[in-house]
Amino acid sequence: MKKTHAVLRRINIVGLKTTYERREAVHALMRKLMAVPFLPGTHIPRAFRRYK
Repeated sequence: MKKTHAVLRRINIVGLKTTYERREAVHALMRKLMAVPFLPGTHIPRAFRRYK
């Protein structure tokens, strides 16, 4: 949970909070990126290619 909060704080710091809250596509992408650390290591490169 702490990592999620850290990412959300960073989103706010870099000025993406409004975009994150208003645009579903941005919100969905950020949530997917927050899940990457929980993937098996071999799946991470494929996940990034998929999110491009």
